[in-house]
Amino acid sequence: MLSSVLRYYDEAVLNYYSNIQFDDGKETRNAQTVLAIPSRKGAELLLSNEVTPVLPMIVVTRQEITPTPETFLIKNQITRPRILNLNENKNVYDGIEVMPYNMKYQLDFYSLQQEVHNIILEQLLFLTYKKAYIKTLIEINNHQIEVNAYIKDINYSDSTTYVQITDQSTRIFHGVISFTLCGFLYNDKRAVSTVKEINNSISSTTEILQEIKIEEELN
Repeated sequence: MLSSVLRYYDEAVLNYYSNIQFDDGKETRNAQTVLAIPSRKGAELLLSNEVTPVLPMIVVTRQEITPTPETFLIKNQITRPRILNLNENKNVYDGIEVMPYNMKYQLDFYSLQQEVHNIILEQLLFLTYKKAYIKTLIEINNHQIEVNAYIKDINYSDSTTYVQITDQSTRIFHGVISFTLCGFLYNDKRAVSTVKEINNSISSTTEILQEIKIEEELN
């Protein structure tokens, strides 16, 4: 069964930034964090009575995927990393093939108050620089893989429009943090005939040796 691993990276990034807290004057609560792209376990958007998103809000977007320099070194099957195992019937090998790729993510965060905006910015930057990686658990083809996807190329920009506005208007503070996540893409691999033939050859050789040993003992 073919399956995608990209959603595991999306959800790992979402979960990593899902505990950003702020004080709204009444209580301390978490800013809602959502995916801007489809995901099986994406968080639901919290809306107000006016059916508008409740701010502050952090939006996670995967923008692009690019191969790493190492990708070009392992494109042939001689050096391509593979994980294989024999199935229960002992007649078909299945597993995965591995390729290193970079995924660029963007965090857009929106706030209504400058102080809240600064608090969220500081927490996001601290989390982004705190660790060198984001742990990602991937399930594919009966394998569970733990990937410590490396964070690099971190950038921050202020996208708030600082133009003159009337007292009746509400200013929305908008910040953007982007970074690259260095991880791996995986592809299902089944029925590797060459490995199966080698295994059958080893089994046949073992059986022959056992028969010779039995004959020697009888003689």
